[in-house]
Amino acid sequence: LQSEAGGGNKSLAMFGPKCGPLYELVQRNLRRFKGPVAGPVGMYLKIVNGKEKYAKIAEFAIGNGNLDRFIVTNQDDLKLMERLREEVRCGHRDCSLYKISPRSAQEKYNTPAPPNGVETVTSVVSVDNAMVFNFLVDSCKIDESALADSKEDSEDKLLNGEGNGKRSIRGKVKKVFCLPSGDFWQVNKGVLNITSNDRPLKQTIGVDRSAAIDSAKHELKAIQKELDRNEREVKAIKDQSKRAKVEWNHRNREFASLTGNVTKME
Repeated sequence: LQSEAGGGNKSLAMFGPKCGPLYELVQRNLRRFKGPVAGPVGMYLKIVNGKEKYAKIAEFAIGNGNLDRFIVTNQDDLKLMERLREEVRCGHRDCSLYKISPRSAQEKYNTPAPPNGVETVTSVVSVDNAMVFNFLVDSCKIDESALADSKEDSEDKLLNGEGNGKRSIRGKVKKVFCLPSGDFWQVNKGVLNITSNDRPLKQTIGVDRSAAIDSAKHELKAIQKELDRNEREVKAIKDQSKRAKVEWNHRNREFASLTGNVTKME
C-alpha cells in the first residue's frame, strides 16, 4: 500500500492521524519488543485485483477504528506499546492495541472458502501478515462477512427458507453486506433482519494517497460547512437574545414611567 501511495510513512495517515508517528517510533524501538509487533493494520491490506468494486463495503465490514490498530503477542509488549502511544500523544481512540496469542502470530488461520459464487472479506482483501489476518478473523469476523452486488442477489445466493417459515444462511456466513451503500442483513433465530446504512462509505484500502486525501478533504470541507452553519445559528440566537433583552429593558422602563405617572395622578 505504501508503494502504491508513493508517500512512504506519510501514507499511513490515511488510517489515522497518529499512525505514522507511532509506526516510526515502533521501528526505532524494535529491539525493546520481546515478540513480533504489527501495525497499523491497514498497511497490510490490499484489495485483490479485479475485486475493486467491493473495496468500500469490505472496509465497512471490517469496521471503523480497526485499520489503525497495532498488535502484539504478550503483556510486556502491550505495556511498551502503551508507553509509545503516550509519547506520540495518542488519544483514547487513536491506534488501539490488541494482544494476540504467540501461536496466532506464526501462520494464518485455515478459514473455510465462501460458498460458490459468493465473495467474503477474506476473498476480497489480501492480508500479508498472519497476526493481522488472525486479528481480523477473531475480532472482525471477516471470514463470516459476505459481500454482494445487491440485496436481491445476496438473498438469491445465500438465504435459505425452512419449511417452518424460518430462515438460515448458507455456509459459515453470518452477515451479508450489499452494494451500493453497505446495507447489510443477518439471520437471528430464523428471522431475517435488515439494517440500512446511512453513513458514507470510505475507501482507504488499496487506493493511492491522492484519492484518499481528496476523500478526506471532501469530508473535512463538509464538516467545516456544518461548523460554519452551526456558528451562524449560534450567532443568530445570541443576536436574538440580545434584541430580546434590549426590548425587555425598554418595556421595563416604559412600565416604570407609566407607573410613576399613575401614582402622580392619584
